[in-house]
Amino acid sequence: MFLEILDERWPESPQARLARRILPDYMRLGPVRFVANADVELLLWRAGDQVLPVVYREGDSTSRTADVCSAWNHYVRYPLGEIERHDWGLTALFKRSLLCFSIPFLRASRIDEVVSVNNWLLSTNPPTAPDRRALERLTAALCERFPRRAVLFRTVNPQSNAELAAHLIACGYRLVASRTVYLLDPASRAYRQSEGVRKDRKLLHDGNYEFVAHEGLCTADMPRLAELHRLLYIEKHSPLNGEFTPLFFETAWRNRLFEFQALRKEGRIDAYGAFFELGGLLTASLIGYDTRLPQDLRLFRRSMALLMEEARRRGLRMDLSGGNGAFKHHRGARPCIEYDAVFDRHLPLDRRAGWRLLKAAGFLQARKVRRGW
Repeated sequence: MFLEILDERWPESPQARLARRILPDYMRLGPVRFVANADVELLLWRAGDQVLPVVYREGDSTSRTADVCSAWNHYVRYPLGEIERHDWGLTALFKRSLLCFSIPFLRASRIDEVVSVNNWLLSTNPPTAPDRRALERLTAALCERFPRRAVLFRTVNPQSNAELAAHLIACGYRLVASRTVYLLDPASRAYRQSEGVRKDRKLLHDGNYEFVAHEGLCTADMPRLAELHRLLYIEKHSPLNGEFTPLFFETAWRNRLFEFQALRKEGRIDAYGAFFELGGLLTASLIGYDTRLPQDLRLFRRSMALLMEEARRRGLRMDLSGGNGAFKHHRGARPCIEYDAVFDRHLPLDRRAGWRLLKAAGFLQARKVRRGW
């Protein structure tokens, strides 16, 4: 059922307790106050002891809409930007040609007309585990309320949440490869014997930076964390990444949605990492560092090392999210495919064609990743 009254009694599951740390604020003030390029509508759905954010957009995506709330920007604009930044020559030409060939089909299928489930406006969302019956009720309710939209269940990872993936498939969802992410087991031989890990630990304890735990931060630090996020994710990588505001950081820190760790030097925070723990998995949700500082400070390595060491200390597997594959591989992480689960059986055949094309393209991506295991 949809939660219309935010003060009503919430479930007491770990997932629902985590949800209550941010989702009511999204509802009261509007998501765009927390993610500047996420102009979306938000609903909350209670599925047994789980509370899931349900997001949808009115109108077409703009070039600034965050890819976490726009399927068009995620599957079309973001990849085109990545090709421009990282590929060249025949490789770039081949990738761009394939993508441009698919654009008319994706546009005709209106892939941006979706209602997105378990969408916290994060690249990697907290795992959830509603049973099959709860998923069936949720799907039916969304198809009734949004009859012209596909239902999209974000960030489904069969490697870390096989039960959810199986329930979604049983309910008629198709899994569309979304991106490659990396899972790390700090107890693995690959991690324990990694030369990169040994060097990272040495770097963390070289005395150049003061470690600041969550409790050592304060409200006045939050604009700096937002600045570090913007420098890395928006200015260095892509304006289609979520642009988290100082209010987001303050709310996530105050309510402990994430646990923050930071590195401070001469009173100034130069890097931070943020994670949450749920379902026996530690998820590295955000990092940030001052990209204007000299590269020999190794701030990215320091940020990642903070989070990896925390996972090792707690004895938890770790979701390292996407990007920087070589770095993560050399520290023992293994690649796997994260999916969007799409339900479109209630839509006309022409509306399903785009998702079928994306699924076929994703099959090739998944095959390549499986060969790399």
